[in-house]
Amino acid sequence: MQADADRVRDISAGLGDDASVSVAADGRFDLGTATALAHFFEDQGVDLFEDPIPAADAPGYAKLAAALDVPLAVGAALNSRDDFFRIIRAGDVRTVRPDPCRLGGITPVLKVAAVAEAFQVSGAAGADAGGHASMPGWVSMLMLSVPYLAGAFGGLLTARAAAHPGP
Repeated sequence: MQADADRVRDISAGLGDDASVSVAADGRFDLGTATALAHFFEDQGVDLFEDPIPAADAPGYAKLAAALDVPLAVGAALNSRDDFFRIIRAGDVRTVRPDPCRLGGITPVLKVAAVAEAFQVSGAAGADAGGHASMPGWVSMLMLSVPYLAGAFGGLLTARAAAHPGP
């Protein structure tokens, strides 16, 4: 745990105040360790703590969310949109990171994005699908880059398409 804390401190110091630092733990900590690290991360200015405990530990996420200011994110270990729906509805995370490869393609990601937006939960593409962005923004960029998807939403993306015509 000390090595993780030292690494985050060194990275934060090296990047300065103009950079955003997120920490992904892949669910490897228990609740006590994740809580202690998250408090340290708050002091270091970490912007997001992803998968600090196993995703199945819903009571643990509720306790972490109540005790911390650093936003929690989940996504790396979730394999179904229903897993995301359960976590989003619980209200304990501020960011979801669905991986299109794990969820079975774009359609489940779009469904997760719609539910996340309805619950005012931000999102970012998981894995190698892209960088941090609001989930609706990421989905609209995806739709604009895949022409047949843009037409499926009947003008919802007209303003965005006009501003960013895409490929």
